[in-house]
Amino acid sequence: DVEAGQQIEALLGEERSRGVTLVLTTHDLERGFALCQRGVVLRRGELRWDGRLADLDRGRVENDVLRVLGDHD
Repeated sequence: DVEAGQQIEALLGEERSRGVTLVLTTHDLERGFALCQRGVVLRRGELRWDGRLADLDRGRVENDVLRVLGDHD
């Protein structure tokens, strides 16, 4: 549901702006990039990547699960 997704994004954005740390698990990279600045990539339970989302090579993690963390770590 597009409308519900937009409402959730708005709520998470408000919480982040108040300094709340977010932990978001998503397969939607665009949503993760819109909401967070830091991420962790896991594949079959193994850490594949950890860092700033701006540094992530999206092509390398196409089939991985992206766990996106808020910028307050």
